[in-house]
Amino acid sequence: MPSNWITSIWVQPGQPNTIYLTYASFSVNVLGVIKQSHNIYVTNDGGQTWTNIGVGLPPGPVNSLITNPSYPNVLYAATLTGIYISADGGQSWLASSQGPANTEVTQISWFDISNPNAPVMLAATYGRGAWLGSPILNPTPTLTSLSPTQFAQGASATAITLNGNGFVSNSSVTMDGAPIADTYRSATQLQVTVPAATLAVAGTHTLIVSNPIPGGGASAGADFTVAFPQPTVNSLSPATAVMGSAGFTLTL
Repeated sequence: MPSNWITSIWVQPGQPNTIYLTYASFSVNVLGVIKQSHNIYVTNDGGQTWTNIGVGLPPGPVNSLITNPSYPNVLYAATLTGIYISADGGQSWLASSQGPANTEVTQISWFDISNPNAPVMLAATYGRGAWLGSPILNPTPTLTSLSPTQFAQGASATAITLNGNGFVSNSSVTMDGAPIADTYRSATQLQVTVPAATLAVAGTHTLIVSNPIPGGGASAGADFTVAFPQPTVNSLSPATAVMGSAGFTLTL
């Protein structure tokens, strides 16, 4: 770990063994150009081991770090050139399209977290005042279940509810790899209507939810089945027979 000074400490809410340290560390080459720095470290075991997750950030100090209150793997870093966001726990970083740009951000903290998909951040800058807003990075959606999951062959067009989390207003849905129109209900629920043509043939179909960049990604698939209709016997003709009589034709 760097020997430079620590600029901030973030303990993950609800996960006291996960701690982030940011550093005012960087190095220069022989030409005096700043090289990639090791400026964010994380431990998931209460400090037993530490991992550098600053690769991909602009070289130079990181002044502050916080995590998304609803999606712990979404990180926000205050750097010399603005706010950077990671959707994968620090494996990769993107510059935020919202917030102070090309200026040093000295501190970031949450101002309002009532909306889990757009928490409001307060960012302080060096000489450029403060900024209040939502640096948006879409989460990777999780699709946990469908309702219903089974249809009778020949059914009319029917709505399916997709349950999960991390859905956003511009989430998209595919069925067997092809887009299908969806309706956003909430961060945990979407709805699609399966056309009658799909329900006309028996088989299994897969739905997948995707969120757009920045961040985003695709969920695992969830299946629904179109099955042959269950046969129903309403009557028999004849309904009775005499024991020992000759064979006969039975009509169902």
